Amino acid sequence: MDLQPEPAGANAGAPPVPAISRSAAIAQLWTTIFLAGALATLAVPVLLVAIPPLLDYPNHLVRLWLIAGGAENPPLAKMYAVSWGSAHTNVGIDYLGALLGRLIPAVPLGSFFVVLALVLPPLGALALHRAVFGGLHWCQIGFLFFAWNATLLAGFLNFHIGVGLALLGAALEPRLAHTSPLARLCARLATGALVLIVHFFALFYYCALLAGLAFGRDSIAFGNWRALAARATAAIPAAGSAAIPAVVFVVLSPSLPGAHVDALGNAPLWDFSAYNKGHVLLSPIVTYALWLDVLLAGAIAAPVLWAMLVGRLEAHAGLVLTAGALIALALAAPTAVSGTWWIDNRFPLMALLALLAGLRPGLELSSAARLAMAALLALVVTGRTAWIGSIWKQRQADIGAVYQAVRQVPPGSAVLPLDHIDDAAGAAAHPLGRYFHNGHPAHWSYSVLVIMWRQAFVPNLFWAAGKQPLRVLPPWDQISFPEDGLLPAVALADPSQTPTHFRAWRQRYDYVLLLNADVGKGVDLSALPELRLERDEGFARLYRIAKAVPTN
Repeated sequence: MDLQPEPAGANAGAPPVPAISRSAAIAQLWTTIFLAGALATLAVPVLLVAIPPLLDYPNHLVRLWLIAGGAENPPLAKMYAVSWGSAHTNVGIDYLGALLGRLIPAVPLGSFFVVLALVLPPLGALALHRAVFGGLHWCQIGFLFFAWNATLLAGFLNFHIGVGLALLGAALEPRLAHTSPLARLCARLATGALVLIVHFFALFYYCALLAGLAFGRDSIAFGNWRALAARATAAIPAAGSAAIPAVVFVVLSPSLPGAHVDALGNAPLWDFSAYNKGHVLLSPIVTYALWLDVLLAGAIAAPVLWAMLVGRLEAHAGLVLTAGALIALALAAPTAVSGTWWIDNRFPLMALLALLAGLRPGLELSSAARLAMAALLALVVTGRTAWIGSIWKQRQADIGAVYQAVRQVPPGSAVLPLDHIDDAAGAAAHPLGRYFHNGHPAHWSYSVLVIMWRQAFVPNLFWAAGKQPLRVLPPWDQISFPEDGLLPAVALADPSQTPTHFRAWRQRYDYVLLLNADVGKGVDLSALPELRLERDEGFARLYRIAKAVPTN
């Protein structure tokens, strides 16, 4: 067995401890290199493209640009305003963007936040794994595989950064165990306040991790209720102390998430179908091709399953229990509530990261075998990252098409974005990467880039009270909903499908921007008498709205 060398002079008179072998030292060194290399490659797809094709990301990017001074310049100063009193959670990148945005341009700053959202969750799981089990282990390389998942492709940057910070905060707990109760409380309050600012779900996750750690590593025999009660007695105060910032937030915040919707919009939306919940449980691993994601995830999980079959799987009972509770929440949670969607899709990622941190395969492998396992895991991680990077590179053509289509739009114009949806066109008709995880469109926020590119008004910028520190100023707020998607193109010709705030589109807008226009049989909005085709860039088409000339 390979053992670490004993410090000189320690335990004098004790039996000598074998020095670590040369082969074990080499395996450990290369494991570190593979881990660092695989971690570094996660940033490569972000560096390859100007704007990562993530669902919500253009909204984040444009908001950062507006916060950094874009909202102060005419004509946008009459359309949008920064409003720090509107939101106090889910705003981590916004606060940091306000500090750095005057020094760093919005595009590289946004890319930096995407890199943080990618690396912090697996890095946090790795740190917690080291805190629980100690030291470097080849299995930790596999954690990086799960940097790519559905919520990342949805562009939930604050959520991912917050999850990573929650894991890193939980990794400090073993060190805090040797401090005073007051020091532990202060550390938990500070960490809890930080992750609450970044994202509300991150604070919930931090509390869940603390409860799992306080529950303890050793398992309890079924039916030993006294021992279970003792563990719960330790877990509840640990989680409760970290939750204090949430109580303060709820009491003092003038606008909670969901303040922008009415009573109907605040009502939970449930979908307990097996189809939906199956996709929910797969959300921590799926990206653009389900079969490939599942196949590669199986390769990552194989060593853990092997260790479990041979009885060599080490586990932290509290973290495994936390993961199980989070999976139960994923199955029971609504799809949307208070205007926030993908509620149930967030819990499986949190569960998986807790499970990764709480399991370690204790297989008895030679140094060469450990090195081989590390190399194989790194190969799977980097190969998948390269595949996603190639997709992102291809999808820059779509973003470029939007840029070219609107390049002649005058500043101060109002642009109404639409989505062409051809139900007759199958999945094969869409280029890889335009949709992800159960058919969600990656292009739904591309149109808001026109705000930054052309200083024009676009209605689907996120500005929900309680969630984003932005406001749309009157009278522009009359033709914008705080968290809007893309209106389907058919809605212009069918008044029954046109939302109230778009009914006056002929009078209030200057242009119509049609996205996804190159799929299927296509659609020609020129059939509407008010529209004139200005530019056709394939994926994006720009139409000018002909204003009616008043008659005497």
